[in-house]
Amino acid sequence: MLRRITILLLLVWLIASQEGETDTIDPIDDGDAADPEVTTENQVYVLNPTNFDGFVKSQELVMVEFYAPWCGHCKKLAPEYDAAAYELKEAGVVGVLAKVDANEHQEIGNKYGVQGFPTLKIFKKGVEEPIDYEGGRTTFDIVEKMKELSDPNWTPPKSEVLELTTADFDETVNKQPIMLVEFFAPWCGHCKKLKPEYEKAAQQLKPEGIPLATVDATVEKDLAKKYDVTGYPTLKIFRNGKVSDFKGGRTAHDIVSTMKVEKNPHTVEVTTSSQKKEAEKPGTIKVIGLFPGSNNDAIEYQIFEELTNEFRSSYSCSHSFDASFASKVFKVTSPTLVIVYPNLYVAKKEKPFVTTAINAESSIADLTDFISSNDKPLVGDYDCSNCGQIYDKVDTVRIYTSKDFGKGFDKNTKYWQEKAALVARKFAGKGLHFVMCDEGKQSTDMAAMKLTDLGVETVFGIKTAKGDKYSPDEEELDDMDDFGETLTEFIEQYLAGKLEPRRKSAPVPKKQSGHVTVVVGTTFDKIVKDPTRDVLIEFYAPWCGHCKQLEPKYEQLAKELKSDKNVVIAKVDATANDVPSEFEVKGFPTIYFVPAGGDKDPIVYDGAREVEDLKKFIKDNAVLAFGGGTVLREEL
Repeated sequence: MLRRITILLLLVWLIASQEGETDTIDPIDDGDAADPEVTTENQVYVLNPTNFDGFVKSQELVMVEFYAPWCGHCKKLAPEYDAAAYELKEAGVVGVLAKVDANEHQEIGNKYGVQGFPTLKIFKKGVEEPIDYEGGRTTFDIVEKMKELSDPNWTPPKSEVLELTTADFDETVNKQPIMLVEFFAPWCGHCKKLKPEYEKAAQQLKPEGIPLATVDATVEKDLAKKYDVTGYPTLKIFRNGKVSDFKGGRTAHDIVSTMKVEKNPHTVEVTTSSQKKEAEKPGTIKVIGLFPGSNNDAIEYQIFEELTNEFRSSYSCSHSFDASFASKVFKVTSPTLVIVYPNLYVAKKEKPFVTTAINAESSIADLTDFISSNDKPLVGDYDCSNCGQIYDKVDTVRIYTSKDFGKGFDKNTKYWQEKAALVARKFAGKGLHFVMCDEGKQSTDMAAMKLTDLGVETVFGIKTAKGDKYSPDEEELDDMDDFGETLTEFIEQYLAGKLEPRRKSAPVPKKQSGHVTVVVGTTFDKIVKDPTRDVLIEFYAPWCGHCKQLEPKYEQLAKELKSDKNVVIAKVDATANDVPSEFEVKGFPTIYFVPAGGDKDPIVYDGAREVEDLKKFIKDNAVLAFGGGTVLREEL
């Protein structure tokens, strides 16, 4: 303790005497592994995109803090982290501390899956993946962890993720009550990003009795085909061999929380008075099976149980065998499926629930169609526990306002909901679903639609299931004398195809450099969908290693074809720009060919990433004469 206090006091004195200055350190003699401008602040190395990879590779052991200058937790960690750097140096430990401003250099944070600040990762030579640091944030904890990992006899903990092949797959999954399996490709950037999160989740789920496994889909092709794997990574849940899609997120926290829910009973029996009250007036969309005078051996209940097993992660499901509850609350006397809407979001003259009969002839497909067709009230709530994933699958008119429930239901929110309901009735059957959104929780979407800081109490926009976003111009909202009239006109324009989607866009390049045309969100349609040109477009990420490997070859391709005015070789940073929904980008790099003429769908390229292969692909698919001229090719 005395030693730690001495170091902290020394650190304070050094900081005061240096007045914020930084030191430049000599480059490490490891070829081009380290940048000569690596600096230190209080013995902590300061990294950026230019020197990050080289510095980390040159070290035997380095802990990196990903921080943001505005982050309170980062500020609290700073003196402890600085003191740890001094103590490691004083103790002669083989290991250093570094930091990177991940708020400014987001590409580095994205590369390593940084979800919040501060995030600490340890890079150790000889260990393929960075190690997540999850210990305490004191000088002592950090130093002890670095000492532990500096031991030459240290080895990574045994992986808790099973590796399955065709030989042992069926035997393994068939005997597990619940299991999560990832189908991956070794070259897939998203799979690499998922790997440490998946391992962390496996460790946390082991005590729960939920094993996690992986399958190399590029080797076990028959397994991938059997389970409809069309992209990477694909995650599937197996229950005693029966498969369903994993619908959760891809962080360790999301995987753990989702799988714990998946392990729970998929339908809960309603017995107590509080359960009955919540079933009658739920706070979320609820699916209920009513079986008056029956029991769980009845065929109707067996059908319901199979149905809800498919929906456990999408809906809150329950059932009741209480005949009086079924007849008194829902007015039914035979097996019935009920969808109950959140009680705060039932508009005037709207029924709070819908029903359909369940009998021995009921099919899972028909009941599924009933649920998907009736799981949204006239104007719903986007922010309830299961509503977001329901509404994200359909085209929605989103009403953004400040929702304050306080005591009872906020009158202001109810006021705007009823306004929206009047408009919603006009467009019934048009494929649009109306939903109320909290402007605080949905600020990211609002920013993408350019709906923030307008000085308007309630605004609106449209977001499609494909992710396209539409919103009115600021002038239209400023002149909004009548909310319903303005909203109605906006929807009519959308349905008539008169609106252009809002797209996140990097600045338009002042000058194109190189032979590859740089595309951004606002220039995408003009360049890529130009009907007078055949266009090859690469979707890339700045941090993607495979994209960096392709870059010189892609530039060479563009150079060789620069004299052909019929062909455009282009690229777009898919992390900084929104792109049209018809271009499905699941990993980087993704390459599409867009034929001239404007009447054909984009063609995805899945061949080798060599100049001659790409050139042949263009030649095989070009609509215009390849190599000069402007004559349209005849269809074969």
